[in-house]
Amino acid sequence: MTNIIYCAGNQGRVVLDILSRSGYEDRVIFVDDVREPGTKISDVEVVGGYRQLEQFDPETDRCIVALGRGEPRLELANRVEKYGYDFFSAIDSKTTVSSTSVIGEGTMINSRSYIGPDAEIESHVLVDSCVNISHDTHIKEGATITPNVTLAGEVTIGKKAYIGAGAVVVDGVSVGDGAVVGAGAVVTNPVPKDTTVVGVPADEI
Repeated sequence: MTNIIYCAGNQGRVVLDILSRSGYEDRVIFVDDVREPGTKISDVEVVGGYRQLEQFDPETDRCIVALGRGEPRLELANRVEKYGYDFFSAIDSKTTVSSTSVIGEGTMINSRSYIGPDAEIESHVLVDSCVNISHDTHIKEGATITPNVTLAGEVTIGKKAYIGAGAVVVDGVSVGDGAVVGAGAVVTNPVPKDTTVVGVPADEI
């Protein structure tokens, strides 16, 4: 089996680190549309751009899209799906995940985060380090949750939404699809789709 990390940038290196510390013994390679083939990232080779996916076997190999932003992450995931690949999730061994939570394919969860009971995280989500996702919270596909965010119970985060570092979303509040919550904001009211909010309490700009 080959584990294919699509994109060899910052988040790609984080995924590689997660795999390395988890004791993976399967082959790992990078696919990257920008970096030169043969480039090595921590001794792992970039084999080329996305067309290199044709050289591997979707029946036995699998992929993850390691990008920090949700919209391009989903675009590349759709590209990979056309080749027939399944996606794997990268969950750091120092993260606590409730046995009753649900985590979708292609999702990345970095070190020292907490995923509470009955939380649902859909596909191709990035949960960065030291994030607290409390019970019954629902994070939709392609969302990005950056470091030290707290999502209290029964929060909903929309598709491709972005939650900035250190932000807090209080119990039962929803953040709409494509919305942006600024770093350090405290969200006490619902955030409409495609809206940016900042401040304490968070307000639209």
